[in-house]
Amino acid sequence: MNPQYKKQILIIVSAVFILTNGLIAYFVINKNVKPQSTESIKLGLFSKNEDQYLLNNIDRIHYFSVWGKEFDDRNNTILSRIEAIGKPGIVTLEPWPQFEENNDRKLLLTNIKDGKYNQIIKDFCSLADSKIKDKLYLRVGHEMELNNTSRYPWSFNEPELFIFAYRNYVDQCKSVTSKVIYVWSPAGNDKQELYYPGDNYVDIVGMSWYSYPAYEWFTYKKILPFDEIMKDKYNRVSRFNKPIMAAEFGFAGTPDQKLTIFNPLLNRGDLKKKYPLLESIVLFSDKTESWVPNIIEPPDWTITEEKLKQI
Repeated sequence: MNPQYKKQILIIVSAVFILTNGLIAYFVINKNVKPQSTESIKLGLFSKNEDQYLLNNIDRIHYFSVWGKEFDDRNNTILSRIEAIGKPGIVTLEPWPQFEENNDRKLLLTNIKDGKYNQIIKDFCSLADSKIKDKLYLRVGHEMELNNTSRYPWSFNEPELFIFAYRNYVDQCKSVTSKVIYVWSPAGNDKQELYYPGDNYVDIVGMSWYSYPAYEWFTYKKILPFDEIMKDKYNRVSRFNKPIMAAEFGFAGTPDQKLTIFNPLLNRGDLKKKYPLLESIVLFSDKTESWVPNIIEPPDWTITEEKLKQI
């Protein structure tokens, strides 16, 4: 064999050997590394204008309701609408007192824990099982760590009691249906981790995300940019290593202020890279009462259909 050809063959064989060993080493080292999900962030919506639920880019539709006999007809209607629209539904089910608790937060949670509400729980979950063909995202007892306000009677500064009550809810619901995806949904504030009921009781971690410039200026003397709000919330709820749903995502203010929050939504691919556990953003489109009544104007979170179509 020509010595020159022999030398070229040896060079090629050596190169193949080095490349092969390099690839083997790479896959051995990285065999336990899970690839990042390339699935885009889903877009959900809560709106009083239900026609907006029919927009092609809206992936999930969100309703708020209350448990109990008084709301059976409403819940039946909501679940029927979800199935008729044909998109995955999210129901925030608020566990307001149905018995003698009135404003006694501790008694409400104690009664839930001790089984007094078991039939009410099973009634709703059985109804969901009969109405929904696929899956229902169920968000119960949301924003439980906001115990320094009187907003919700289940928001009480005894995390253990909330955990026992929440677990009983999930246990009772699981006894009658397998169609529910459980969304444990704090506001995403300090100490929310104290209320975490455990991995077996949580499929998705929710959070509430609002840009309210008038309140921010009143409280912090500055207006918070998109990433400052998102990182603050995301860093708290990502510690559970569960998929994250921005279950209430609202922005108020002047048209220019709204645009600074709206524009990042136009590229959810970039958001997914920054916040890899974020699996959905559920827009909140409505008007609500002010967080500082008689001092700050009530926020207008509404989003026009034209804007929704752009996302």
